[in-house]
Amino acid sequence: MITNREISSRALLEEALDELVESARENDVADAELAAALRAQAEKLAASDGDQ
Repeated sequence: MITNREISSRALLEEALDELVESARENDVADAELAAALRAQAEKLAASDGDQ
């Protein structure tokens, strides 16, 4: 289960992403759909130019 927690390091981010992928697969989200969603988020992040 994905939980809310503070992501304070790259290692924790990677762990959370692993959990997200695992959960999506367990819930029959296609790998292509998951990859597309992750790419979309990465593009939003890149476009924000560090704005929060």
